Amino acid sequence: PFQDYINVTAYNIIPNLNQKSYIGTFIPKNTDNYKGNLIVTNSLKSGKWSGPIENGIPDYESIIVDLCYNFDKRLMCVALKVINNKKAYSIYIKENTDIHSKWIKINSDKNIMSVTFDMNNKLLGCQADTGQIFRKETEDLNSSWFGPINYDLPMKKVFFDRDNIMIGIG
Repeated sequence: PFQDYINVTAYNIIPNLNQKSYIGTFIPKNTDNYKGNLIVTNSLKSGKWSGPIENGIPDYESIIVDLCYNFDKRLMCVALKVINNKKAYSIYIKENTDIHSKWIKINSDKNIMSVTFDMNNKLLGCQADTGQIFRKETEDLNSSWFGPINYDLPMKKVFFDRDNIMIGIG
């Protein structure tokens, strides 16, 4: 059970693979004393979130806007930072499967706003400016992006359903 709760509206929610709980993010209303926006709950029905968690923030100028797991069950995120009134996104991965471990920045030659993995364990990402889908050239997360792999409607997020069909939010 959590001792201290915060009252926020979750922006992103995924299961916590190491426990019977959920990991989420929220959009902070006030950046004074900002300590991150990665939070956890034992019950989605309760609406009670605890956090921000230790090592939940990749850097103090960014907020986490997207979450996923990589193929070895390490938490990944996309963090948003505003630089000269332009949105700049960075991709991070946890050092290990512990959600309290430190974040490691992943090299990215594109401004990617959301990520997921395809059926071949290659990272897919939606480019912020165009909404087009890009894929990492290899399973190496620091490889270059290839694409766009589609020339279709702009997407904000893509993922796969339980039947391995890609679903996009545009």
